Amino acid sequence: MNRRIVRLLPLGLPLGMTGCAAVAWLAAVTAPPNTIPPHYQLPQGSTVLVLVDDPQQRATRTPAKSELIRALNKQLVEHDVAKKTIALKRIMQTAAVTPNFNHLRAVDIGRKLEADFVIHVSITEFSLKDDPIGHIWEGRLATNVKVYDVEEGRVWPTDRPDGYPVEPADHPTTENFASDFGNRLAVKLAREMADNISKLFYEHPGQEHHELPTEYSQDNY
Repeated sequence: MNRRIVRLLPLGLPLGMTGCAAVAWLAAVTAPPNTIPPHYQLPQGSTVLVLVDDPQQRATRTPAKSELIRALNKQLVEHDVAKKTIALKRIMQTAAVTPNFNHLRAVDIGRKLEADFVIHVSITEFSLKDDPIGHIWEGRLATNVKVYDVEEGRVWPTDRPDGYPVEPADHPTTENFASDFGNRLAVKLAREMADNISKLFYEHPGQEHHELPTEYSQDNY
C-alpha cells in the first residue's frame, strides 16, 4: 500500500480499504462541498419588497406570514441579495391607507413602496396539525415564488406560470400540550421557509461529501 495512504489510516480511512478505493475515499472526504449557484440573481444595490400571499387563507390567525416577511428580509440583507428591504411595519401602514391594497398588482405595490424588485411568495400548503383540538402536531409550509421588476414586470421564473416551487418546510410529528406551541411552530416553519427562499438568490454550499465510496470495484478503475 502507498505509504502516504498508510499514514492517513488513523485519520478515519475505513479498515480494509486500499489502493484505488482508498484514493477515491480520500478524494471524496477532502473535496470541498458542492456549490449551488443562485436560481436568479438580483442586481447589486437593489431595494426589495417581500409580499406574502395566502390565497386560500391557510395561515390565518397564525404569525406565519408576518414572520416569513421579517425573516426573509433579514436573510436577503445578510447574504447581500438586497441592499435594502421594505419593513413589514411600512407595508402594513401603506395597506391601511390604500384602498383595495390587496387587489393591487405586485409591481404597483412595489412602486408605491419605492422598491426595485418584488419577491412575491404564495402559500400553497400550510398546516400545523390534523385535529384542531388534538395535541399531535405535524407542521408543513410550502410556497411558490415569483420575482417582479417594478418597471418591467415579472422576470423570474419565466417558464412556470404559478411560480417556482420552493423546498417545503416540515416539522416531524410531535406531541405538545403547551398553549402557545402552535404559534411557535408557525414561526419555526416561517423561518425555515425564509432560509429556503433566500437560497434561491445566492450561491451556497450543497450537500457535503454525499455518497462516499465504501468499497473497491474493478469496474471503476
